[in-house]
Amino acid sequence: MNLITFLFLRTFMAKLFPNKLSGAVPPDVARTFRQLKKLPDSFSVWYSLSQSQARPHFLIVWEGRCAYLMQVTSTDQQLVDTVISGDLFRSNQPMTPDVLGDQEREVIAAFTKNLPSAENFPIVPIVIFPNVNKGTLDTISTELAKDSGIHFLGKQQLTADKLAGFLIQHAPEELENPQLEQLRSCFSPENIVPNRFSPLSVNRSHLEATLTPQLLDMDQEWCMKNNLYLPEETKDLVEEELSSSSQLVTGVAGSGKSLVLLYRALLNAQLNPDAKVLILTHNRPINHELQARFDHLSDKKYSVTWLTFFSWARQQLTQRDWPADEKVIYPDRALQIIEEQTRNSGNKFSASFLLDEIGFIKDNNIRRSQEYFSISRTGQGRGLKEAQRRVVWKIYRKYQEYLKEQNLTDWHNVAIRFYDKAMRGECAFPGYHCILIDEAQFFAKTWFDVVNKALIPGGQLFLSADPTQGFLKRRQTWISSGIEVRGRTTRLNRAYRNSKEILRFATDFYRSRQQSAENFREAEDLNLLSDTQINQTKSTGFEPVIIPMQNEQDAHTRLINELKKLSEAKISKTSILILHANSKHLYSLEKALVRHLPQLHFHNTKSGPPPEKSFAHLSTLNAATGLESSIVFLLGVDFLLDKEGSMYLSSDEREDLITQNTRQLYMAFTRASQKLVVFSKLLN
Repeated sequence: MNLITFLFLRTFMAKLFPNKLSGAVPPDVARTFRQLKKLPDSFSVWYSLSQSQARPHFLIVWEGRCAYLMQVTSTDQQLVDTVISGDLFRSNQPMTPDVLGDQEREVIAAFTKNLPSAENFPIVPIVIFPNVNKGTLDTISTELAKDSGIHFLGKQQLTADKLAGFLIQHAPEELENPQLEQLRSCFSPENIVPNRFSPLSVNRSHLEATLTPQLLDMDQEWCMKNNLYLPEETKDLVEEELSSSSQLVTGVAGSGKSLVLLYRALLNAQLNPDAKVLILTHNRPINHELQARFDHLSDKKYSVTWLTFFSWARQQLTQRDWPADEKVIYPDRALQIIEEQTRNSGNKFSASFLLDEIGFIKDNNIRRSQEYFSISRTGQGRGLKEAQRRVVWKIYRKYQEYLKEQNLTDWHNVAIRFYDKAMRGECAFPGYHCILIDEAQFFAKTWFDVVNKALIPGGQLFLSADPTQGFLKRRQTWISSGIEVRGRTTRLNRAYRNSKEILRFATDFYRSRQQSAENFREAEDLNLLSDTQINQTKSTGFEPVIIPMQNEQDAHTRLINELKKLSEAKISKTSILILHANSKHLYSLEKALVRHLPQLHFHNTKSGPPPEKSFAHLSTLNAATGLESSIVFLLGVDFLLDKEGSMYLSSDEREDLITQNTRQLYMAFTRASQKLVVFSKLLN
């Protein structure tokens, strides 16, 4: 058994960026692409997504260090034979063999010339002739090469085993990491991440190197380019079946899940200008942030729709779908209604549990009592016998009747109306080719049903999710939601946003809280960092600070003083994020900030994209997923922790609340890249 046969018996196929071709790809390039895909998994292959630029067709890297540039020529055997025989004339001058592949050589030369310190890049250049016999090329190899160092391969060498053997045999010197990053940035500029997309460092040196731009890492790039939606013109070039329409990216906090979604949306728009692309989020702040970044990257050239799920619902529900003057209430008001209706009723359920269970009933489109009595509640955190479910159902019906009598509705009801209208085929969907959902762990099953209804046949659904931050209790599996992502999931395991100190603090907090709940087990899909991963984090910052405050007013006063100091220190604008666990207290805090610091601009993230003059952002915890900043101030922690000690909670409810609060606070801690300040007298 030779070496190459052995390699193929023990390894997987090469990783390709992207793994499918898109655009008007010449058949010879597509043929070469399919053979490169069969290389052993020690090879990574990039296909240039922009042939309008002076870039070769392929960049190949072996063992993560040895680089090759490959350009494909469509020159056929007949033309080469004619040139060799001297029967072909061009401008009354005979064409000599040395001009064969000259355009391809020029492309490689132009690309390498533009590399930083090009003379120090050990790259092997290759021109491949898929339609010309190797023997024919061998007869003119001296004239072709002309001391250029370029290798010329014929069609007999266009098989995966022979290509692998040739590449290994002619491996150049290994590239250093900075060189590889520079090569990737030049070949695939769509991977470049502007500095403004990273949380600003509070102690950033102006002397740091800027020769190598920040890039998506290879796992992020793979996820961005894997199974892209193909334009119709190239589907006939793909031999294998089209992949399933659903894909998922998950990973640790700060690993770039939202960034991958953003760049994938841009790539979809660039490769398919006529495609309808919809980006959905759960909350407005991250929707505004992603849209602002997309506009910056695309210079507003592409038409992409940005909506939260509920703004999408309101957009589709016409006036006829709403009773006159009906008002939508928020969860805090719904909780108050349930408390009032169940006070002195003798039921043993807390109002917060009942609010969550009513949400479960609506999110699963349960319309009849018998359906609720028999449905599996796996993942709801607490088992209910039929007698208990009867009590809950009675409270649910009473709650619904009260809303109707008072001309009120809640957001769950809005989602149900949207679902019903979509399932009847009455929504004016434009037929989306691609739908991308950020923070998908917060989406309910019925929401996904609507999403699938809005996709065209063969359309593509891309999900970004982190169950570790899924504190809104959407605990259904992807399968139960009607989404198949087995084998189509990418997990990002490197945390880029946070300093080592913050990652350690957040992870230790999460683990300590797991031990405090009797049956709180860590699910397989939770994305907690290991000790090794935390220790390997290069970014360092400040140790998190916990400031015990006796009351909310004292916390406001201390925060105002801290912000004054930061303002005097001329901290970069928009590098500060203020989070609060209580929406009412956030409103009063915002008023206090405006009153005491009138010279500074505070931006509420729900109001829209942040203006450049903003000094700090403000957000509730429920709306903070996806946000990030160098400095984070967190208030209202005790508002959450106090509830865990309530004497009215059963052991199951207490455990469930601890789980929810743990995930919510873990999310809040990891919004900070370098400095975290928490106001709390209960947090240890």
